[in-house]
Amino acid sequence: MSELNKTASMLLTTGQWKEHESFTLIPATKDCPYVEVLFNAEYKVLCIVGKTMKETFHMVDRLDSNGDPERRKNPAPNVHPFKTQRATLSSYSEYYIKEADEIRDFIKRFAVNADTFDFERYLRTSVVPPDGTETKDSGVGIITD
Repeated sequence: MSELNKTASMLLTTGQWKEHESFTLIPATKDCPYVEVLFNAEYKVLCIVGKTMKETFHMVDRLDSNGDPERRKNPAPNVHPFKTQRATLSSYSEYYIKEADEIRDFIKRFAVNADTFDFERYLRTSVVPPDGTETKDSGVGIITD
C-alpha cells in the first residue's frame, strides 16, 4: 500500500445527486473519519459529511398540538404558507471541495477502490441543468435541495 493510501477507509459506489448520475463514497471501516461523501455532478463539487457534530440554528415549521405545521393567517403570495421558528439542531459538519485536482487527491487518499472505479468520467462530463445552461468544470454555484 502506498503512503497515500494508508488512510483509505471508504468505498466508491455509483450514486445520484438529484436527477444526475454521480458517485458516492461510503465508509468501509469503523475508523473512517466521514459519514458519507457525495459528488454534485451539476456543479462539480465534492460534498463531504464529517463525523463531528455541531449545533446550528435552522428555521423550522412551527407545529400545532397534533404535530402538524401551523398555517399563517394571511400568507403573502409566493411565501412559505406555514409559521416558522428558529431552533437549535445538531448536524454533522460539512466540507466542500470544488477544484478537480483536489477532488482527485481526496478520492485517491480515502477510496480503497480508487484505482478500479472510474470516477473520472463524472469529473469530465458536463451536465445540462433544468434551466438549460451548461455548467463549466470549474464553475460552482449555490447547492440547494
